Amino acid sequence: MAISSPALAVTDSCNTGNGSSCNTFYINANYSSHRIYYNVCAGNGTIGARFRIRDQANGVVVKTGSVSSCITSYVGGLYSLYRLELYNAAPSSRGTIGSTAV
Repeated sequence: MAISSPALAVTDSCNTGNGSSCNTFYINANYSSHRIYYNVCAGNGTIGARFRIRDQANGVVVKTGSVSSCITSYVGGLYSLYRLELYNAAPSSRGTIGSTAV
C-alpha cells in the first residue's frame, strides 16, 4: 500500500493542544473550483483564535482572520498549495483545510 505525501492530502487538521499555535500540511487548491476550504474553531478561554492561509510557492498570506467560536468558509481564485496556520490561539483551538468542503 502506498502512502501519500502530506502535500498531496485532500484535507489536513491541526490542534493547538496546550499551546497557542499549529500549522497544517500544505494542501492543493481544488483543480476545478480553484478554492481552498477551511474551518477554524477557537478553543477554551476568552482569547479566541487568529488564523491565516499561506501560499507555499511565494509565502503570501491569502486569508487572515480571527474567531471567538467557529467559522467555515473558503478562499477562491487559488492555484497552488496552501496551509492553515493558527496563532495567538486559545488552548485546544483547531483548524482544518481542504480542497473539498470541510
